[in-house]
Amino acid sequence: VFLVENHRVTRVFKHVHAGEQPDYTALSACEATNQRMRQDLERAAEVQRTLLPSRLPNVDGGSLAWRLEPTDELAGDTLNVVRLDEHHLALYVLDVSGHGVSSSLLSVTLNHWLSPEKGQSGLFTKGSGEQYRIVSPDEVARKLNRQFPMDTNTAQYFTLLYGILDTRTMDFDYVTAGHPPPVLMSRDAGARQLPGTGVPIGLIEGADYKSHQISLGEGDRLYLFSDGMFEAGNLEGNEFGIERMLDVLDASRKQELEQSIDELFEAVSSWRSGAPFHDDLSVLSLQVTADRSSISPKRQDIHLGSVSA
Repeated sequence: VFLVENHRVTRVFKHVHAGEQPDYTALSACEATNQRMRQDLERAAEVQRTLLPSRLPNVDGGSLAWRLEPTDELAGDTLNVVRLDEHHLALYVLDVSGHGVSSSLLSVTLNHWLSPEKGQSGLFTKGSGEQYRIVSPDEVARKLNRQFPMDTNTAQYFTLLYGILDTRTMDFDYVTAGHPPPVLMSRDAGARQLPGTGVPIGLIEGADYKSHQISLGEGDRLYLFSDGMFEAGNLEGNEFGIERMLDVLDASRKQELEQSIDELFEAVSSWRSGAPFHDDLSVLSLQVTADRSSISPKRQDIHLGSVSA
């Protein structure tokens, strides 16, 4: 593979005709450059992988699983589970527009912004003294929209699904910003997609965002995912689709949580039948394994206390 923008290499191939000898010095230099680029991409991809969950938090009465497959060496998708305090976990999946280095750089930046490090994270706001307050999902989206306006030169923006799980009650408060809403598979009902509104982050200055709430019960599963899952096309150009995705999740309800994600990825791969995929694939899932609804009264709005620095 040669650097097509390298004018010297272009000239080497342009002037090589029958009976002529190519410029092997230029070819060797080009190969060395490409080797360095491959190594740089591999190192960058390794940095991205270290930002993904290597060890998921323990959830009393629940379990977590995830999988992410980038379309290139570097991903525009990222996901994570962040412990906010003793009783709250943040779960998110985001998708940066485009592909390649610029998308992956923004993805890494956002991963740091959504970190548990209170002094530099956007998930907390400082109150009086050394106390930090956990920011609600809708305010997280508004803060991101203010801080990351769309780059007019690259037209780069991103979509986001961000939620906070109260591990005492298994109530999940979430916001969607141009991102597919989560899928809920209840113990006693089929898989269905939950409500979700909101424009992608950075597209509209001053955009407002609204949080949604869902109370999870024993046996319920929640799937957060990127649009690459259902937009994957086959050789005929037909997309996998949300309905087919829901059917696969329904069919795998008796499988372990991690295996149900693997089944979904295998179904998408089978659907493609060798067609190239043009977007990253990512899924983050939660299962409630014990009934927590009686631990504390139901609440109408999210109530997040302060945590110490």
